[in-house]
Amino acid sequence: MFRFILISLSLTLTILSESKAQEEKLEASDELIITSRHLDYDYENRRAVFHREVKAINGDTILTSEKMTSFFDKENQPYLLIAEEDVVINRGQQQAKAHKATYEINQKKIILRGQPELFDGKNTIKGRVITFFEESRITEVLDPEVIFKVDKSKLTKEENAKP
Repeated sequence: MFRFILISLSLTLTILSESKAQEEKLEASDELIITSRHLDYDYENRRAVFHREVKAINGDTILTSEKMTSFFDKENQPYLLIAEEDVVINRGQQQAKAHKATYEINQKKIILRGQPELFDGKNTIKGRVITFFEESRITEVLDPEVIFKVDKSKLTKEENAKP
């Protein structure tokens, strides 16, 4: 559902402080652009921590949070991304909210925890944990609560007559 393809952020992390015009023009690509108010980069432990007003953009997918941590392997390739505090993921009409989102890049798996919710138009899915498997396009929800909003104006006369 949500696709983040990360490029190497190695030692030359590109941090943009202002660029709404660029954000709107960005098409689906292999670039991940992350903006924030502050960045701590730990060279020894291969970890970058973005703080305050974090925004990650990849194509038409936008993730916002207050904190985001990216972990890198020995070749400085990111393998894990953790967003925390007021996480919101938008892609077209679809939106996800949670207190924490973990993206396991190699497994192409996104895990939402902390009162996760999915919104697609007027429909809502809530659960204890929501996991997206990007390759199979399957979503797994633990302890689901699903709310479907039916637009009765679009039903046929026969369907409207049914209780």
